[in-house]
Amino acid sequence: MKKDSYCLRINGTNLYFKSFEGVKKWFIKCGVKKRLVLEDEEYLELDDLLDIVCEGERFIYNECMIEMGDDYCEIELDVISYED
Repeated sequence: MKKDSYCLRINGTNLYFKSFEGVKKWFIKCGVKKRLVLEDEEYLELDDLLDIVCEGERFIYNECMIEMGDDYCEIELDVISYED
């Protein structure tokens, strides 16, 4: 049975999750309420995070995710598939 897990790269650091729900919960724990703030006043709802899987790097501007001195946070979400 194939099971998908996820790798979320935050500013060059990889975090691994067993499920998509784990990724969403991590953002909520960090202070993201409902959506990520993207470039050019675009938004991405947390429920729509699967839309950016394997799409490359994205820049987010949520204040709760920005480290001191930075204007944005770099994220990248990829799927990890296991065959057992």
